[in-house]
Amino acid sequence: MDEQNQNQINFPELNDLMEQPAVASIDAVPTEVTPKIHEATMKTELKDLEISFNFEKIELIKKIVQETQNNLRRISCLLGEDAPKFEEKIKQSFLESDIAAAPSVAPMFQGLKTVSQPDVAYGESGERIMEGVFNGQNMIGADGKEYLVPSNYASKSKLVEGDILKLTINARGNFLFKQIGPMERNRVIGALEESESGGWTVAAAGKKWRVLTAPVTYFKGEAGDEAVVLIPKNTPSKWAAVENVIKRVEE
Repeated sequence: MDEQNQNQINFPELNDLMEQPAVASIDAVPTEVTPKIHEATMKTELKDLEISFNFEKIELIKKIVQETQNNLRRISCLLGEDAPKFEEKIKQSFLESDIAAAPSVAPMFQGLKTVSQPDVAYGESGERIMEGVFNGQNMIGADGKEYLVPSNYASKSKLVEGDILKLTINARGNFLFKQIGPMERNRVIGALEESESGGWTVAAAGKKWRVLTAPVTYFKGEAGDEAVVLIPKNTPSKWAAVENVIKRVEE
């Protein structure tokens, strides 16, 4: 008897099993597994959603804190040397009005002093470093003084009123500006107009902003053209930064 026939005799159950078709039945999977899988998936998705929500909250808080710090720096620079006098006036007005919240004014101004003092710092090479606020033309330093900002730099960087700048004065007396706290911006399209004094303005939606001459010259702007300008998003301003000029189409 050959070996194959001998195996069939010795193991009849194995032979029957091999002859049956290989069919997988879904009924063989326990029914209680499916709800558990769905439950685990839902927990994972909720956890991911919670992490995403917390991350968004943290980013929003960081943004608010940064903007608050920048606003304190702007206020301290604009007040400059008058900050102590301004603080005293505010306190006095609270006292005269008999407002119980008068003591709470002090911490606010303490924060301003922390930001603004010292007015000038010194680098390793002896360079002087200070911060200030761009007023549309120049920088108002933390010491209350006005520092000339090159119009080419202001135009190229598209500075708007309220931007925080860092000024470094090196050993050679060169003034180096750097934008470190930009304001949120809105983009506006308006009519480019030339004033009698030779300056330029942009009018839109019943408002008018002054603009630097340098970018108008660069874009070869003329009266009657349209100008795309940037202005502070949530703050009134007298100045705008020219982003581009749209030439008037001759009819």
